[in-house]
Amino acid sequence: MDRYFYSVEEYGDAKEIHVSGNVYFNDTDETETDHRIAEWTGLSLPLEKVKELLDDDCFFEYINEQVNYLEDITKEEALEICDTFWDGEPGTKLDIKEVNEDTPCGYYWFE
Repeated sequence: MDRYFYSVEEYGDAKEIHVSGNVYFNDTDETETDHRIAEWTGLSLPLEKVKELLDDDCFFEYINEQVNYLEDITKEEALEICDTFWDGEPGTKLDIKEVNEDTPCGYYWFE
């Protein structure tokens, strides 16, 4: 499991991606809390910046440097978070590489 949650938002005439969370398996932890949730606050990036970071293969490095909260959780908690991340809903599966100006504003996730 390595699921990222983000939203597509529109500001004026431009779309932005707001990166919110990442739930993943921590393979270096052999305890019951072998999953993690990383969360960002206020990490909104213009769509063009996201495309640039993805093209340069440094998107994940860039966002991982800006994690605000990190917590160890159990597998059960990870599954629950994935099912209910957006106010009780999981959002729509959409790879961040496929987001463009025509993507509707909303809540999304990808692995």
